[in-house]
Amino acid sequence: MAAFLAYRHPRTFRATTHVTELSNEEMVSRYRFTNEGVEALEDVLMEDLERETKKNKALTVRTMILITLRFLATGSIFNSVGDSVGYHRCTVSRVVAQVRDALCTRMRRFVVWPNEEARMRSMEAFFDVAGFPYVVGCVDGSHIRVQAPSVDEPAFVNRKGFHSINMQAV
Repeated sequence: MAAFLAYRHPRTFRATTHVTELSNEEMVSRYRFTNEGVEALEDVLMEDLERETKKNKALTVRTMILITLRFLATGSIFNSVGDSVGYHRCTVSRVVAQVRDALCTRMRRFVVWPNEEARMRSMEAFFDVAGFPYVVGCVDGSHIRVQAPSVDEPAFVNRKGFHSINMQAV
């Protein structure tokens, strides 16, 4: 009977994208945030995401934020995002969940519903500009399919190839 020796394969780490030298235009095209925006998110989320660990390849807060922003900016699956940033899909999934939870705990700092007076001013402004009654505000995010307009038709084609207007009414 042969004795089997436990052989541990050396750990290998994928090279990660170095984004500290990207211009603001490149950052916006990849992550939809400027360098300053990412730094602001780092400041806000640092205490929620920073981990005390002895691992020599632990993810930095900036890396976690960039992985999440890449996922949100592209709308891709975890495999594709992981391939583009150099991490496994399980790591991407875990990181996105952690950053999402951290953002949700800080949400009240940034998302504030207007008081009654501000709501009335907003409703009046929307009605004056576009004839929309009882509208308080808009949030970017949803594609509303429309028929191809006759004027400036290419401007209404979204990344999935159909004509739409990107809006969500609040």
